[in-house]
Amino acid sequence: MLISELRKKGFKVDHSPRNPSVGHDSRWADSYRTGIKRAIEQSQSFVIVLDSGWDSSTWMAVEADEASKKAEELGDDYLMAYRNPTNIDVKAKGRLGYLRRRLPNDVDKAIEALTTA
Repeated sequence: MLISELRKKGFKVDHSPRNPSVGHDSRWADSYRTGIKRAIEQSQSFVIVLDSGWDSSTWMAVEADEASKKAEELGDDYLMAYRNPTNIDVKAKGRLGYLRRRLPNDVDKAIEALTTA
């Protein structure tokens, strides 16, 4: 829902490839090698949306790590945020450092926070 609402408001949104258990996504062919890094390089901000698989997802960790490197390099010029609409309890301590700025659970308020950051 967040992605569709951002697109309605004119944002260009890229997102992780579809989970292979849900269906084929051609972006997996080069995702780890170059796709994630290229997507992060082209982004102006990065939003993690927590779900039940986030703690254990390798590709989500790689994405968050790439975004974290960019955020460290650019400081306030790069927004790294997260949304946790179902209040997932993150158990993987190594992932907590990626959760920098929490966005409101409400989609409209989350978008407002993104546009005023």
